[in-house]
Amino acid sequence: MATMSLEPEIHSAPYSDEDRRIRLPAGMIGLPDVTEFQLWRSEASGPIMWLRGVGPERLSFPVVEPGPLVSDYTLELSDSDAEFLGIKSAADKPLVLTVLTVKSLNPQKVTVNLVGPVVVNRQTLIGKQVVLANYERYSVEHPLIDETGKSPPPPC
Repeated sequence: MATMSLEPEIHSAPYSDEDRRIRLPAGMIGLPDVTEFQLWRSEASGPIMWLRGVGPERLSFPVVEPGPLVSDYTLELSDSDAEFLGIKSAADKPLVLTVLTVKSLNPQKVTVNLVGPVVVNRQTLIGKQVVLANYERYSVEHPLIDETGKSPPPPC
């Protein structure tokens, strides 16, 4: 299987206006019928944004861009995922969002799914939750903050 490697970048204030909807035609893993989202960010929430479903269910997922939080995070997309998203090279710089899992109010218990990010083509706003081709390098429960209060490095 051929793959494409991408380095996530840091971007401020992505899509937060109601007219710009991110479409995930395949839905999210386990939620194939939820296909339209808005991305919301507030100054008070720091790097945490909300991927909010549009429609009657109004599901919301806390997400972060992994680049500033996880050093050496490299995405390897399969050719079929890159083609689906219309990403031809790393120069296309897709938006990469990783879903947070909040298990308690203790910040040391918050984890981030590095295996299944949501990747969005910034020009078309078409996205897909993918399973990385290099998934074995990462965890679906990577601690966002270690016990000392720092972001831990990803497992190798």
